[in-house]
Amino acid sequence: MTQLGAIAAVAFMFAAAVAVVVGISTLRTSEAGRAVAGDERVVEAFPSTPNLGVAIVDDLDRLTSLAIVTLDPSGVGGSIVTMPVNVDTTLGLGRQREPLSSRPFSPDAPEDAAALQLALESMLGLTVERALVIGPDGAAEFVDRISPLRVDLPQRVVDADSDGTGFVAAAGERSLTADQVVAALTAIDIDGTSYDQHAVDVALWSAIAFAGSSSRDVDVSLDEFGRPVAPTTPDELLDRLFTGTIGARDLAIDRSTARGTDNDDGADFVLLDRTDAILVFAEISPALVSTPNESSTFQIVARFNDEQVATVGEGSSTVGLLRELIGEIQFARGNVVSVRSAPAVEGVGEVTRLEVRDESLVRVVEEAGPILFGEVEVVVATRLVEGVDVVAVLGTDFLDHRAELRAQEEASAADSVDVDPTDGADFDISGDAPDVDSDVDPDIGSDAGSDAITGGDESTGSDDGSDTVPADE
Repeated sequence: MTQLGAIAAVAFMFAAAVAVVVGISTLRTSEAGRAVAGDERVVEAFPSTPNLGVAIVDDLDRLTSLAIVTLDPSGVGGSIVTMPVNVDTTLGLGRQREPLSSRPFSPDAPEDAAALQLALESMLGLTVERALVIGPDGAAEFVDRISPLRVDLPQRVVDADSDGTGFVAAAGERSLTADQVVAALTAIDIDGTSYDQHAVDVALWSAIAFAGSSSRDVDVSLDEFGRPVAPTTPDELLDRLFTGTIGARDLAIDRSTARGTDNDDGADFVLLDRTDAILVFAEISPALVSTPNESSTFQIVARFNDEQVATVGEGSSTVGLLRELIGEIQFARGNVVSVRSAPAVEGVGEVTRLEVRDESLVRVVEEAGPILFGEVEVVVATRLVEGVDVVAVLGTDFLDHRAELRAQEEASAADSVDVDPTDGADFDISGDAPDVDSDVDPDIGSDAGSDAITGGDESTGSDDGSDTVPADE
């Protein structure tokens, strides 16, 4: 590509981005975009999905394991989402990195639990309702219910503070006692970086989720609207989690951004991939996803099957495509609060449909929508989702649009001068993100009662069994 051509391409992309920003912002600022008095359309609300941040520490109050536990809308079962302990709490901003693991957390200090809760909320863009710090004794009580634990360890587990060699467990598939599980969850190996040990953490939590899943019939108290009553304590939430199907998912890290992030103190840190975090929690707990931007809010329904996704190109996945889309909506100052990506066996139709709250929004969405979604049909929603301005029901037109963008990127890359991707990196960050696109199912959680996972009627983006429930009168 010539220099003039490159400049023209950048200018076009900038103009397109501005158009999206203006269009999406208009959705929020337009008074006509609000539901008017006397509107008789059904308004649905997202279900309650109580959550809990769980931090496990060793006997010196050092953070060794971190997860977000979320209950399924049915009130039992749910999901466990793991994240690295050395995640940067500043999100890469400023000159000094502050890994979460750089400060102690005491199981006996309520202020430490409050600090953990605040840090998780700011990093994830999520309301974290409670946080719990667990020491070795508490961890023993936690894992005792599912021990012995069958786990496939990706590497040898060593704890530098253990007597002798510090050996805890060998790599490979094996059965661990409760004591061994606790020792592995609280192990700190001084060789390498914190993230080097994270794969062990993921394996342990995945095994806990599998072993803890139960199909027992449990009586869950219901409120006057027939919805499960939220647990009142962390212990009750964990008890309810282990009485249903549990899914597990690890959050990806953003390696490319971390390379260009200041790290004058040489901190051991990683940056979370914020688009991946939004994707995961918009699936399992949309009611708790934050809306930091004063702009429009989106629900995305992407029920492609594997054959349809493959048309975008080799290596494509629904997870990867949704990450790209979420990042673009964020760049345009929009908010994604709900995602439904459980594949439909028959796949999706051709047309990508954008369902807007009000007739007056049709024109601006028709102008801005094609830049993000490709060819679209814009209609006024027959049912409203509380807190959502646009329901984007993606069709194969969206996949065609992504395939065209990929072809343009590949052509541009072929014409450009090769650049060393490590240029500008003044330190070594802690490893790569896990291959969540191919190895981990993003649709975590219980299939029973959780249509934020299983999806619903594609025609509206929500139905009576969807990830929304009727709002209180």
